Amino acid sequence: MSNLNDGFPTLLVGASVGGMMIPFVVGKLRRLMPDIRLDMLRCVIIDAPFGVETMIAARRSRLAGYLIRSPFGHVLRPLASIKVGPRDKYIETPDADMMRQIAGETRTDAGWHAYVKERAIDELTGHSSRQWLEQIRWMTRVGHDGSLHRACQGMMGVDTAYLACTGPANDVVTQPLASEWWAASLPDLRMYGVSAAHCGFVQQAPTFRGALAEILG
Repeated sequence: MSNLNDGFPTLLVGASVGGMMIPFVVGKLRRLMPDIRLDMLRCVIIDAPFGVETMIAARRSRLAGYLIRSPFGHVLRPLASIKVGPRDKYIETPDADMMRQIAGETRTDAGWHAYVKERAIDELTGHSSRQWLEQIRWMTRVGHDGSLHRACQGMMGVDTAYLACTGPANDVVTQPLASEWWAASLPDLRMYGVSAAHCGFVQQAPTFRGALAEILG
C-alpha cells in the first residue's frame, strides 16, 4: 500500500485461492485509498478457480459439492489429512543455479525429486481441518453467490493477467473452464497458459519461470 501511495509500481500476485482473493483486495484498496493510482498496479492471477463448478474434486463428486455448501460439510474434514506429493514424471529438474536458488544447494536428479516431494507435503501441513474446510467453503460461496463476479468489476482499469495451468498433472482446477469464467468477468484480462501442474512452482520451476517472465515482460 505504501508503494502505491508513493507512486511506485506495485505487483500483486495470487495463486489458487490467493488469486480468487485479488479482486477483493483491490476492492479494499479502492475503499481505503480512494485516490489510489491503479495504473501503477499490476495483478497476476495464477490458476485460480471460479467457484465450485471449476474445482475438479467437487465436479467429480456431486455429493462432495453439496456437502461443502451444506451444514454437514464437517464430514469432509478428514480429507484435509491426506497429503500426496507430485509424481516423478511431472517433476522437472532445474539447472544448478536455479536449484541453488530454490534449495540452497545442488542435488542429484533423484535427490531433487525427493526434495520436491518432501517440500510439497510439508507445505500442505500445518493447517487445521477446520481452516481447510472454511477455505473451500469460501471459494465455493463467492463463486456461487456472485460476489466474486461483482468484485471483478472493481478490477476494471487494472492491468491483470491470468495464468492457467493446463498440464495433465493439474488435478485441482478445471481448465479452460476456470479461465473462461474469469475472462467473462474481466473482459480486459490478459490470458496465458502453461503446461504444468496446479501452481507447481517448485515442482516445475523452469516452466513457471519462463511463463512468469513472459507475463511480466
